[in-house]
Amino acid sequence: MIPSFESGAILLEDGQGIITRLSWDDPRQKGRRRFVPPGKYRVRGYRLYRADNSGREWIISATGPHIKKLVVAVGAETKVTLDETIVLASGLKATAGKVDVMMSFSGEGHSGLTVYADGARIRVNYAIVSSAGEELAKGPMNYG
Repeated sequence: MIPSFESGAILLEDGQGIITRLSWDDPRQKGRRRFVPPGKYRVRGYRLYRADNSGREWIISATGPHIKKLVVAVGAETKVTLDETIVLASGLKATAGKVDVMMSFSGEGHSGLTVYADGARIRVNYAIVSSAGEELAKGPMNYG
């Protein structure tokens, strides 16, 4: 297997339910191929590493039961391509004078996703503002 990403890891589940972790931690490493026996696999999780222009390390970590299916055939090269899009969904639900704020991050295959910066889960704050511009509520969101 050869990844579409420079640095990261994937969790593969085979037909017997055995999980295998394949890792590409150092993009400067010469060999990019990882070997698994021929068969059908499901990607159950992935972790991608990046650094921004200031050198700050970012990690995207995702898990889910059916992120992606892969087939490894004898003598064929299998490329692991992950959609690196991050989807942020949010909403409000008002009931009997109470407002619930909901938020989720998701990745490929509707996987649950967590974003880390400098080794810690990033904090996401919210604010509820009225149509007149008055701040009604604010606080941190819990996710991941």
